[in-house]
Amino acid sequence: MNALSNLKIGTRLGMGFAVVLLFLAAIVALGLNSLGGIQARLDSMVHDNNVKVALANKMLDSIRDIAGYGTELVLLTDEAAMREQMKKIGSARELFTETKTALAKIVVTPEGKAFLARIDETLAVAAPLSAQLIELAQQNKNVEATELLMKKFAPAVRATLASVDAMIDYQTRRAEQANAAAAAEYQRVRGLMLGLGLMAVLLGAAIAWFITRSITRPIGEAVKVAETVAAGDISSRIHVASKDETGQLMQALKEMNNSLVKIVGEVRTGTDTIATASGQIA
Repeated sequence: MNALSNLKIGTRLGMGFAVVLLFLAAIVALGLNSLGGIQARLDSMVHDNNVKVALANKMLDSIRDIAGYGTELVLLTDEAAMREQMKKIGSARELFTETKTALAKIVVTPEGKAFLARIDETLAVAAPLSAQLIELAQQNKNVEATELLMKKFAPAVRATLASVDAMIDYQTRRAEQANAAAAAEYQRVRGLMLGLGLMAVLLGAAIAWFITRSITRPIGEAVKVAETVAAGDISSRIHVASKDETGQLMQALKEMNNSLVKIVGEVRTGTDTIATASGQIA
C-alpha cells in the first residue's frame, strides 16, 4: 500500500484506467471469439446441413415421381400417352441423378458417406426393377407388370425411400446439434461476460475508491495545516506519509511551518534582546 501511495497521482490514475480497460478488452475479445464460433455453427446449419436436407428431399421427391410415373404407365394403353409418361420418367431420373451427384460432393463425414452407400444399395435393387416394370408396361404385359409392381418394385421403392429418409434424419439431427451447441456457447459466453463485467465494475469501484482516498485524505490534512497556520498556530506536527504530489505538498507545508517557527523564534529573541537593552538604558 505504501508503495502505491508513493506513486505519482497520474501514474495511479493511469494504472487504474489500464486495469479497467484490460477487463473491457478481455470482454470484447471473448465476445468476438464466441460470436465467431456461433456464426460458424449457424453457417454450418444454413450452408451445409440445410442444403443437404434440401437435396435429400429432392431425391425423395424424384424417387416418388419415378415410382408414380412407372405405376401410371402400367395403366396406360395409348402410345402417345405412354411416350409422354416416359418423358416424365426420364426427367425425374435426370433430376434424381443431378441431385444425388450434388449431394455426394458435399457429404464429407464417414456417417454421411455410410448413408449414401446405403442409398446406393437400395437403388441397386430398385433401379433394375424400375427398368423391368417400364419394359413390361410398354409391352402391355399388364398382369406381369402388376405382379412385379406389387411383389418386388413397391418394396424396393419403400426401402429406397427409407434410406433417403434416414439420410434426412441424420442431417436434421446434425442441424439440431449445431443449434444446441450454438445455444450452449451463447449461455457460456453470456455467463463469462457477465462475470467479467461484474469483476470490472467491482475492481473499477475499488480502484476509484483507493485513488480518491489516497488523494483527498492528504489534501484534507494539508488544508487543516494551512488553516491552523492561518489562525496563528504554528505548533502543528506535520507528518509526511508519501512521496507523491500530496506528499510533496505536505513536505512543503512542513518546511514552511518550520521556517515560521524559526522566524518567530528569531523575532522573540530579538524582542528579548531589545527589551534587555532598553532596561539597561533606562
